[in-house]
Amino acid sequence: MKIGIKGQVVIPKDLRDELGIRPNDRIEFDKLNDNIITIKKVQEKDPIKIFSEIKKQIGKKFTVKEYKKIDWSKFYDEEMEEGFKK
Repeated sequence: MKIGIKGQVVIPKDLRDELGIRPNDRIEFDKLNDNIITIKKVQEKDPIKIFSEIKKQIGKKFTVKEYKKIDWSKFYDEEMEEGFKK
């Protein structure tokens, strides 16, 4: 591939498809050694989706005691993981 004037790189379509990279996705480049660069798709967290799921959970009318026991950080991570599987 040829690097553009602004340092832009075109990722070949077959590789984009294999990695599931779509327009507007974020990716990370990492140097593995002197001659190899790795590409990784960054899994972004969608706060709107997360909070809508939290709202659904809260809507289940937890008792105050149950509500205080919820590990919101764990809930958030589980919802994000589940969302990325879809």
